[in-house]
Amino acid sequence: MKNKKLIFTAGFALFAMFFGAGNLIFPPTIGFQNGDKWFYAMLGFMVTGVCFPILGTLASAKAGGTIQNLCKPLGKHFPNIYGALITLSIGPLLAIPRTAATTHEMSVVPIFGNINPFITSIIFFSITLYFVLSPSGVIDKIGNILTPLLLVILLTMLVKSIVSPIGPAINTGLTENIKNGFVGGYQTMDALGSVVMAVVVVNGLKSHGITDKKELYKTCKGVGLVALVGLAIVYGGFVYIGSTAGTIASPDVSRVELLNLIAKNLLGNLGSIVLGLAVMLACLTTSIGLTATFGEFFSETFEGKVSYKTLVIICVAFSCIMSVLGVETIVAIAVPLLTIFYPMTLNLIIISFFDKYLNKGFYVGSLSFTLLWGIIEALETIKKPVTKILGERLGAMFVEISAVSNEFLKKFPLASTGFGWLIPAILLGIIGLFIYKSKKTESFETV
Repeated sequence: MKNKKLIFTAGFALFAMFFGAGNLIFPPTIGFQNGDKWFYAMLGFMVTGVCFPILGTLASAKAGGTIQNLCKPLGKHFPNIYGALITLSIGPLLAIPRTAATTHEMSVVPIFGNINPFITSIIFFSITLYFVLSPSGVIDKIGNILTPLLLVILLTMLVKSIVSPIGPAINTGLTENIKNGFVGGYQTMDALGSVVMAVVVVNGLKSHGITDKKELYKTCKGVGLVALVGLAIVYGGFVYIGSTAGTIASPDVSRVELLNLIAKNLLGNLGSIVLGLAVMLACLTTSIGLTATFGEFFSETFEGKVSYKTLVIICVAFSCIMSVLGVETIVAIAVPLLTIFYPMTLNLIIISFFDKYLNKGFYVGSLSFTLLWGIIEALETIKKPVTKILGERLGAMFVEISAVSNEFLKKFPLASTGFGWLIPAILLGIIGLFIYKSKKTESFETV
């Protein structure tokens, strides 16, 4: 394949854009919670945290690089609405602010003390803005400058954990380990981000002169493979590291505290500094990638009426304000939104590879079910705030409805693996396919 250096540069950049705040704090927690069953939890995490993000990037690239093309069978308006909700969720509402909040809590406070988080955010997003103002250079700047530094630090921690483990992995008593890892992968937001983030990779490759559609998609597959290998090694390693921390942390330890404890036990007094640098680089690369994605998506959606530069400035300004909420608060807000959108997004990624054989009816039937599935699952995640709002009597009714609904979902095949929606979604899709059989949907342009 031509231009192997570009493939590795873009692959490292894609890895770094995915590997941000959530990707650093969640894998150790998954390992810690599942203890000696960490390997099974890791398998589940790999599905939603590695495979689907890469598949989502390739699906979007195959369709032309935009979510509008990916959702083409669903008409004109749905792709824009769905894409906007996803881009806002992985952008200034949740994921981008989380990168700055994590940097403050894990990089700044341990080294410089408890300074105002707003100061951290201003500096952090000023650096982000510098990197994203020129969209054509985002891939090169991340892949050639930031990612190599990040990988050296992460691999140092992984090697140390293998040579000198913190302790033995203990039995935590947690069951459904594969599903725990599967659902835990939602928190990375990567599968959601992949379907809109592909535009940054595609445009980056185009800026290097790769414009032929077949060559572009072939190059994207090489880029995806590089990112997949990197993510699998780092994720697997950090899930393992978390499983060895059962003897040094209490069960109720926070994600941030757990990672700090791990770093100190592995690297001694330098642990906080090394971890802080890794967190800063990981969060910065993701912030840059997501901010560029926000600018690319909405400049395309608004058909150039609002410039890319104006959009990224708005994005970093809003993210700066949101970031002062702190990591745990932002994570708590993210959970219900992710629970709603993730099954539908995973389903969209899967069926997009079979678009030539499907029509609008299949898409509507299948995706509608997974949207409903996500809404029902989300009831469980919002029962505490909802019960406070509704009061004791109505709140108790809501909790009961939530419990019964989620218990019903557990009866579906594959529910224990996180894929309980898959078989019903296929069946409803087939029903929709025959209903709309006379209305064949134009398939994606195959590259």
